[in-house]
Amino acid sequence: MFENLSTRQKEIVFDCNGRFIVRACPGSGKTYTVAARLSRLLSSWKKVNGGIATISFTNAACSEIQRKMKEDFSFNSQITHPHFIGTIDSFINKYIFLPFGHLIMGCDIRPELVGGNISIWKGHNFTQDQFTNVRFLINDSLEIINPRNGANKLSTDELRKMKILFNRKGFATQDDSEFYSVKLLQKFPIICKALIKRFPTIMIDEAQDTNELQMQIINTLVENGLNELMLVGDPDQAIFEWNDAKPELFLQKCGDWKEIKLNENRRSSQKICNFFFKISSLPEPSEAINEEVKELNFNPEIIEYSANDITASIDYFAQLCVQQNVDVTADKIQILCRSYNMVEKIIGNDTTNNLVPWQDNKLFCRDIAKGKFLYDEGKIHLGIKSLELGLLKSIGNLNVVSITDKNNILKEFDPINWRVHLYELMNVLPKTNLNLSEWINEANSSIIKFNKKLKLDLSIKRDSRGFGYSTLRFIDIFKRDRKFMINNISVGTVHSVKGETIDAVLTFWATRGANNMNYSRILCEDIQSCEEKRIIYVALTRAKKLLVIAVPEGQAEHWRNKFIN
Repeated sequence: MFENLSTRQKEIVFDCNGRFIVRACPGSGKTYTVAARLSRLLSSWKKVNGGIATISFTNAACSEIQRKMKEDFSFNSQITHPHFIGTIDSFINKYIFLPFGHLIMGCDIRPELVGGNISIWKGHNFTQDQFTNVRFLINDSLEIINPRNGANKLSTDELRKMKILFNRKGFATQDDSEFYSVKLLQKFPIICKALIKRFPTIMIDEAQDTNELQMQIINTLVENGLNELMLVGDPDQAIFEWNDAKPELFLQKCGDWKEIKLNENRRSSQKICNFFFKISSLPEPSEAINEEVKELNFNPEIIEYSANDITASIDYFAQLCVQQNVDVTADKIQILCRSYNMVEKIIGNDTTNNLVPWQDNKLFCRDIAKGKFLYDEGKIHLGIKSLELGLLKSIGNLNVVSITDKNNILKEFDPINWRVHLYELMNVLPKTNLNLSEWINEANSSIIKFNKKLKLDLSIKRDSRGFGYSTLRFIDIFKRDRKFMINNISVGTVHSVKGETIDAVLTFWATRGANNMNYSRILCEDIQSCEEKRIIYVALTRAKKLLVIAVPEGQAEHWRNKFIN
């Protein structure tokens, strides 16, 4: 079962204990190693009330660990009590913040998470609208997340009072959850010790993506007696600074704890390993050990594209794939971009994703529309959940629905009839392959026929000069929920494929990256302090057999000087 593990991986799976770091290169089998170690530990676990917490940063990553456990290590059981596998957010929420947050927030009810992907927040005035746009930092100072919306014109004292007011009412964002969880563990060591008893062994995959608050939670657990802790990561692949990921926090642990390096690449050819080494912090190129591809002779290429004819570069890439015996199918080759703006240039869309068609006094329309979109995409549970949220907002005339609000509204309904009602309503709503205006009109007609007592009256903002809300497609509004295609090739952002292996990769880059920094400068920056360079690194390290970098006309020399010359 474990015969395919390398010597280093076997050391991690069978011999390592205590607190230690696994620093892994791209394609070294980080997730594979985590799955192997978890399978081995679970197979001999004896404790009834204490378990293993296995944590990553996305649901997809957690699903991948479980898939590898089943396929590679014949672990077919569900991971249930007393164990946990999930995202770091869900771990913090479930075991620290939601059960105990009221002790530190000054509210007398269980906290209610709002904002982000959970629900749209809307206050009664501009100041209150900023509740989800401000957060407390580890030093107790207040930060405006997006100052461009005018929030920086408000005083810090005004924003702090507003933030604390809603916290005391029981409302919190995910940022609040992490901030108050740190305070909870520091103020109530008994909670810390109970959590350690509940999870005496913790493994954290993609640990380079931790932010200061998350790492402080880990540190506080260690200070209170957590002895079995494995952190796995690659600081060169920390590309979630939107979540304040700080790879230097991971690197600090490398100096404090035992460190094991995984520098064998099971993904890419040696040519590709040698290529991306040029921008890594690795002391030497990783060693390609995949027998299928390690000796492939294709050298990664850097080409220039014309802004007026991007498809010429795509056609060239497709021809290369045919020459190198790589199937031109969506599951084998991909086009990767730094941002959605470039994705849209490739697939021919306008930047309509920046348009927000929902009226401030009818935010329930977004939830209902999204619910139907998710349902049509096969995400039945998420679709019903979003539809229910929209109905609750409409019935209660609410912008945000707390648990108390939901319970009060549902008192008037029989639980079984309510669920039946949700599914019946979902099935009378029109398919989401229409533009938004057409869908709204058909949905309103269908709702009236379904139940005249349902006064939903779906509507969106009126079109104005430069803002064509009515012609928006559902894919334009909720596009992060699906992939794009051109000529049978999958197109997406670098962030959307982190952790994946792709036979052939074509990456498109503009002249400048974030903060208007020119790529000629980005390429010369230290990768550990420059997220833009790490995004390049993640893109290049996805490739298994074939890699092509496409840059604007006149820019190839900068890239070739870094990688080839």
